[in-house]
Amino acid sequence: MTNRWADKQLKNCEAALVSLEAGLTQFNQATTGLAEALTAGASLSYIQETYALNWKKIWQEIAQQNLWGPQSYQLCEWLYQQGQDIQQRLLHLELLISEYRLHIHHSVQKATDFWLGYDEGKIRCRTPYSQEPFIIGEATSYHKGELLGWRYAIVKNKVQNLLDCCNTSTSELFTWG
Repeated sequence: MTNRWADKQLKNCEAALVSLEAGLTQFNQATTGLAEALTAGASLSYIQETYALNWKKIWQEIAQQNLWGPQSYQLCEWLYQQGQDIQQRLLHLELLISEYRLHIHHSVQKATDFWLGYDEGKIRCRTPYSQEPFIIGEATSYHKGELLGWRYAIVKNKVQNLLDCCNTSTSELFTWG
């Protein structure tokens, strides 16, 4: 017996992951060579003239992370941290999807519970709830789905913040899967 609803949810989730990766690629393309130019000693004024980014947003993001040192160092460190963090989080999402395919998708009830948890996790992440869902004991398929939904919402927010650091037209043209 197949669960067409779960199949559709899986396809939508996979499309959303592709969109997240595309958003990260878009940001990486907009900032290609920026860290190298800073490392080579280019001035910040030259960098800001050369790269059509939303510099006000970038400096706000850097200030929120309390990075210390010269501004050029702060900018390099921020670029590095953003890329590493999002890549790691995308890998976690892909691993959860793989686990879902292997152990949950073939059971109608478990798959249904997983996707209900996924929807709940996305919703919980949008509210003031700021911690990752905590699971005591054996994780059910619902809990695993909730974790995937919560992590997806976090990554989507981070990628959207990066796209907002690009010029306005880039972030406005991007659509989510």
